[in-house]
Amino acid sequence: MLDLLMPLIAHILVPLFLVGMAGSAVVCVVTTFLDIQQFASDDIAEPTRDSL
Repeated sequence: MLDLLMPLIAHILVPLFLVGMAGSAVVCVVTTFLDIQQFASDDIAEPTRDSL
């Protein structure tokens, strides 16, 4: 029974894994871009009493 079920499960899980990996790659690219953009900007926020 399990021999028949494993290929079906594999055909479902492999695409889900690949979609998850692609989503993680997109998140990494976007956050890297935003971090570089923030690092390169000249806006330096002064700490305020409210933020402490």
